[in-house]
Amino acid sequence: MFYKINADDNVATAIIMDEDPMGLPCDHGCQTPKNLFLKPGTPYPLFEEGKGEIGTLTPNTKVPANFKVAVTPIPKDSSIIKFNAPIGFSSCDIPKGDVVHVCNIILEHEGVKTILAPFASDKKNNIAIAKKKTIPVGQSIKLKHIHVIDSQIHQQMNNVLDEDTHLGTSCSIIPAGAPIRIGNMIDTKKIVLENDENINDRNKQMRKVIFEFYRFLNNDLSLKDLKW
Repeated sequence: MFYKINADDNVATAIIMDEDPMGLPCDHGCQTPKNLFLKPGTPYPLFEEGKGEIGTLTPNTKVPANFKVAVTPIPKDSSIIKFNAPIGFSSCDIPKGDVVHVCNIILEHEGVKTILAPFASDKKNNIAIAKKKTIPVGQSIKLKHIHVIDSQIHQQMNNVLDEDTHLGTSCSIIPAGAPIRIGNMIDTKKIVLENDENINDRNKQMRKVIFEFYRFLNNDLSLKDLKW
């Protein structure tokens, strides 16, 4: 089902429950199973706190457990409201039923910045910095806007990506020479969520490079793991 707290919330959370997802005894009533999704094109009950079921919501793509989905169409630059509070604003038009995630939200709310603070730590990977010009909030960050510090990675990225390849969108001001990090850049191309098997080999390779670029920024990979 989908669940939201307040009437003004424009996103609802996907809830997937199963009493015994692994065929094991369930000592705590029910659990959230892993690797299960709500299916696209299927209407699911929409519940609101204190009211119960208020209708249905049909996702446009598969939705992992605990992900947010737009309850109504959300225009670009609109507030994303969850728990009756703004958590950011939309970086593009978000149709009703679309997943609402870091792929299409600018995380500019002060509370969210606090949550993102660990990702901006100097202890995180530093793979790239902004070039000569300061990058404003909401700008498309392309390969030509950043300087990749490691020469091997720089060459590998340039072998696969054009200089105008979109890498993400700035969600805070990035001064010239400042590191490019998950805390100040988001992905608006839905690279992680989309799985279009009809794309050509070159686009698949580009997606792989950008996806691993993000994984490196998030400290999930080290330099030796990047094999493009």
